[in-house]
Formats: sequence, C-alpha cells, structure tokens
Amino acid sequence: MGTGFRAVDAIEESLAVATDVTKKRLNCPLCRANWPDDDESLVSGLMAQLRRSSAKRHAAKALKLRDVLLSVIDRCENGEDAQRACLTKSMQVLERNLHTGSTFFGSHRGKGEALVPLLRFLYCRDIHSFSMASSSCNDICYNSRKLRVPFLRLATDKVRGVAPRVSAADLISLSIYSFSFAKTGSINHLDTRALALWLTDCYSLKELSFSGVQWEKVDPGGVQLGACVAGKNLRVLDLSHTLLTDLTLQCLVDSIKSTSSVAKSLEVLNLELNCITEVGLQELLSVARNVREWGLKHNKLGDGGCLALKLGGARPQGSWDLRNNNISSKGCGYLLPVFEEMTVARLGCNPLGDEGVSQLAYGLGQHLRILDLRQAQIGDAGAEQLGLQLRNASSLVELLLSGNTIEGRGALALASGWAWIADLKHVDLNHNALGSSGVERIVSELPYWHQTNFRLSLRGVECGDAGVIKIKAALQANPRHDRQWIIELQQNPILCVASLSEIRSLLTPRDSTDLSMEEPESTSSTNVSQSRTPSKCGVIGLIRSRSKLAIRRRSKSPGVGHPLGVNHPILGMGKSGSCPQLF
Repeated sequence: MGTGFRAVDAIEESLAVATDVTKKRLNCPLCRANWPDDDESLVSGLMAQLRRSSAKRHAAKALKLRDVLLSVIDRCENGEDAQRACLTKSMQVLERNLHTGSTFFGSHRGKGEALVPLLRFLYCRDIHSFSMASSSCNDICYNSRKLRVPFLRLATDKVRGVAPRVSAADLISLSIYSFSFAKTGSINHLDTRALALWLTDCYSLKELSFSGVQWEKVDPGGVQLGACVAGKNLRVLDLSHTLLTDLTLQCLVDSIKSTSSVAKSLEVLNLELNCITEVGLQELLSVARNVREWGLKHNKLGDGGCLALKLGGARPQGSWDLRNNNISSKGCGYLLPVFEEMTVARLGCNPLGDEGVSQLAYGLGQHLRILDLRQAQIGDAGAEQLGLQLRNASSLVELLLSGNTIEGRGALALASGWAWIADLKHVDLNHNALGSSGVERIVSELPYWHQTNFRLSLRGVECGDAGVIKIKAALQANPRHDRQWIIELQQNPILCVASLSEIRSLLTPRDSTDLSMEEPESTSSTNVSQSRTPSKCGVIGLIRSRSKLAIRRRSKSPGVGHPLGVNHPILGMGKSGSCPQLF
C-alpha cells in the first residue's frame, strides 16, 4: 500500500468501520504492539503521527531533489560551457559596437554641452589630445583658438609658454609653483607682468596659488600681485613661501578692497613662510572677515599679531595656524577672546610657557577640535591647568603636546581631563620626560577612558619595563578589545618583549585575535622565531616584514650587551653594552 498520505487515509477509513474482533487481530503501526482498547481519539492521534512521519520522509526527498536541481542550474549557468557561450555572445556584441576614442567622438554631432563636464577631469595635455579626436571635440575644447582648461598647474618656467594658449575665461583654478629656490626655478619680472595681464579676464577664477615662487624679489610692493587678485571672486588664495612683506600685503589689501566680492567670497588664505608682522596682519584682517582657514605659520607676528587678532574683527570660528611666530605668554592673553571660538588652534613652536598655556586653558571651548601645542615649552604647571579645563573642550579630537617638558604630575592631570572627552581620537605626548612613573600615572586613569579609535602616542618618553607592566595590568583589569585602541611605545628603553606582545593581544579585537596574533615563543641568541604580521590595533610598529627577513639572516651570530642579542626580532638593532632601541 505504501507510506504516503493516501495510504494513511485508507488505513484510517478501514479502522473507522472495523469491528472490535478485527482490531484485536491488528498491531499498532507505530510501536508494533497489540492494538489498544477502543479509544477513538487514539486512532486520530496515531493517524496524525503517521502523516507527520510521512511528511518528514517526503521533505528529505524534496531537499535532495532541490540540491540536485541547484547543481544542475549552477552547471548550466556558471559552468565552463556556459561561460564560453557568454563570452562568445559578448564578443559578437562588441564587434557590432566597438569604438575607440576617435571613432566615438568622431561620430558625435552637435554642440557637445554634455561633453563639456569631461574637461573638469582631464589634465591640460589630455584635453589637447581630446581636442584632436574630431572636429566637434575641437570645438568643445577650444574657445577662440585657446584651450579650455578649468584646472591648471604650471611650473614657473612654463608660465609664458603655456598661459597665452589657455582660455582665461574658462579657468577655475590656477597654481604656479617652483621646484626649488634656485635661480632657474624662480619667477621673473616678465612672468609676473604676463600673469597679471592674462588673469585680467579670468572672472571665473576661484582658486589662485603662488607657492614658493619668491614673488617679493621680482615684484617689490606687490603691484602685479594686486593686479592678479583684483576683480576675482576668489575662494582660495595661497601665497605661501613667497617672501611677502607688509608693503606687498598692503597692496594686496587695496586690491581686495577695490572688489567687495573678493572680501565676501574668500574662505581660505594661506600666508605661511613669509615676513608678515602685526602691521600687515592688521591691514589684512580689516578686509578678510569671512576667511575660515588661516595659514600664518612661520611669520613675524609676535605678541603684537595676537593683539591685532583681538582687535581686527575677523571671524574666529575657523582654523588658525600660528606656529613659529614668537608668541609668548603675553600674546596668549591677547589671543584668549579669539581662542575661545577657534575650531583648529595650532600654536606650537612658540615660547608660550606654563603661564601662556594656563591662560589659554581658560579659553577652551566646545568648538575646538584640534589643539596643537607641540614644542611650546610646557611643563607640569601648564599641563595641570590644561588638564583641569579639558572637560570644557567637549568636541576635541586631537590633543598634540609632543616636545615639551611634561612629567608625571602634569601627565596625570591631562589623563584625568581627557577622560571627559568622548570623541577624542589622538593624544600626542611624544618626547616628554614622563619616565615609567609618568606612564604609570597616566595608566591609573585608563579605567575612565571610554573613547573608540583612540591613539595614545608615547614615543621617546623614557618608559621602561615598569611602565609597560602597568599598561598591561590596566588593560587586563579593564579590557579594551573592541575599542580599536593604539598605544605607541617606540624609542623607549623596554626590554620585556613578552609584555609588549601581551599588550598587543589585549588591544586586538577578540574576533580576530587568533588570526592576527600568535603567542610569543621563547627565543635564544642562535634561534630566533618569527611572528606573523601584527594587527593594526595594539602596539604598532613592531617590525616590518623586510626587517624581519634581514634580522633572520643575521641572527645566526649572537649579539652582546643583551641576553637575547642585538639581533632580536622585536628589539631590533642596538649597540653593544647599551639598551637596544625599541621598534
């Protein structure tokens, strides 16, 4: 009869009309025992179980059939024969529609408005090649026999040769650069005059850059520079490394004043590596009120420049690069009202001292995202004041304090302060005199840090094995596997290689620990084991693969001065009798 659903229905119908005598001769189809006494509900339950058993058998067969069909479909669609057929069909289609650049654009007709945006993605030489594809492309690429180049970058020795061939009306961005300060790479009087005449008709120009061209030497007073800027709605103006003085800057300001739209549209102004003082800055601030990114690094602003910033009325909500301007604590006092609204404040390489940093600390605001105080002569006193006020900088992303004289007391205050900043990504304490005790104080605040993608730079801080052990213990007690932290410990006198490996494993995400890290093995001076490439998380910069190969080749000769030898794969090369340099 079989075991299908029809068979089960037939059995149920027969049992419904069977007599008791007949039932006594039957066995249960499930357990093969004698038929139980008359309970009609028992018959329906037995039949339901038989149907479920039959359904399971049919389901298993259906799954097998599905697998067979899937394998057939895969072979038909992705098999070697199917791929060959698809390739043949594709080649036949290509033969009917094959185009080169010349044939495609040669077949193009019309004014070509749809092709004009292509020019924005091509270099000047590529636009010239594009123009030769067809007569229509020639019409698109040329305007009155001049090449339409929206973005142009020229060396100083190419200005007079290329500029007359380019359509000034279509120019959006122009960058003139010099390879060096050699005489052959400098701009000359004829170049400045040619540029001024050429840029007269560049009404659509938005970005202008004269970087490293020594403009002041050939155009004292900036008459030609003012002519280049006049009448333009510039958004970016880059005059870095051009030796500008206050006199030239005054002429530039007069040109900006003559065109009110320039003062409104200018957003980025880069004047790095010039000779500007507070006099020139004061004149510039009177017209550039909407600039949101200032590059004033390596000038001669001094404390008077900070006073000019305070009184100038410029928009403080932006990026200010004031590095290497000989600003002292007095200047910090002048700068405080503007500093409160800055988003990026770069004040490194200035003799600010503890007094100046303490004043700036009271101006930390919620807009600040990057604070650069590298090489600012900051000690523990200034670091303590800064750490106490860090909680006010709720949007801070980068805190850069390398190259100062911060020790343990100041480091503790800073570590306690940045625990309040949830979005902090990078703290740079490189090359401070922290020592192992200072690192221990920093690590004592680690349980309160809850940032993600956080990088702590402790290079060259004289941290020894004691500091590394404290870091390991803190990470064991407060796991940070899933926060993607990086702790940099290069250039420190660390001998405990096992602790470094454990720190790396403690900072590696748990789901990739087995794939990206292996346990350190015992090493000797004659047999050095090589570990796999470390994960991006953890203690970085252990050894690159090429360095590992070179060390392995030299590891046969044992070193002296260290129990593991100077050719250790983690410690790297060191001098005899001295601690080898880590990383």
